[in-house]
Amino acid sequence: MKSKRVIAAMLSAVMLAGQCISVFAEDENITKLTFGYPTGWENTEQTGSYTFYQPNSKGAIYIYTTDEPNFDIMAGSKEDINDYMLYSNPRTSLSAQAAQLNVSEVEFDSLETYTEMRNNTLYREVEMNTHTFGGTKITVLSYMCTAGGNLYHFDLITDSAESGKQALLNILDTSVYAGDNVPESDLEAEKFTISINVDGRRIRPDSEPVLISGRTLVPIRAIAENLGYDVNWDAESRTVTMTAEGKGDISVTIDADSIVKDGSRVEVDVPAQIIDSRTYLPLRAVAEAMDCRVEWNGETKTVDIFS
Repeated sequence: MKSKRVIAAMLSAVMLAGQCISVFAEDENITKLTFGYPTGWENTEQTGSYTFYQPNSKGAIYIYTTDEPNFDIMAGSKEDINDYMLYSNPRTSLSAQAAQLNVSEVEFDSLETYTEMRNNTLYREVEMNTHTFGGTKITVLSYMCTAGGNLYHFDLITDSAESGKQALLNILDTSVYAGDNVPESDLEAEKFTISINVDGRRIRPDSEPVLISGRTLVPIRAIAENLGYDVNWDAESRTVTMTAEGKGDISVTIDADSIVKDGSRVEVDVPAQIIDSRTYLPLRAVAEAMDCRVEWNGETKTVDIFS
């Protein structure tokens, strides 16, 4: 499929408490997308893209569609993402970054990738770090989703790790897809209301559980602490560790295909996720790693955990 031309026009409606105004993008096949316009940023229209930039700054946000790569962007490996971002995608490649910052050469440092839910849409998030020959650090922050047969990109390229990040997140948090162009993925999350009981006591997590690929994910702290575990979060490794005296230690890393109990790995169907800035873990797999029994009542939408 060919990349489509995006025609964008500003509307006067104010969004995000006056921080953004709505932008409407419509391609020649009536694929629709609305998103927020960040204050303090200007825009340009180009064939197949919409660009925000800050005057007197090297930061830029690009919103565009591309041909899908030859792998599932939502489930692809880190190596696939690495090759796609660095070489296959002409807008985030090393040469594209060099052109954006008007330098002769850019060298690769690192890349991390996760899945993250924002505004009820699941994105593949990629953070890539590079540097120029003179030592200037460059950050590429990209959010991607598949919608209506297209791969949508929301990319920030900046010489400062924090510059432009909030503007990009504001755009994501106001993005609305319409028609046949609603984001789709085997990992699409459905929020729903269920009751969770631990040994007969009702537990009320501070965020709603989600259902992903038929598996229930929950913000785990409330459940773990009611089962006698201490919960710790390592932001650098993006790992949750749960410990309890006389019980095995359990660790779960975001996007990993297994959980670890006392050094032994147990595969999971759906990995832990960051959803709306909360850490969600697969309930049944974690509870069973805690040697608990889990029962599900589909009629009443109730999970019972017995220690």
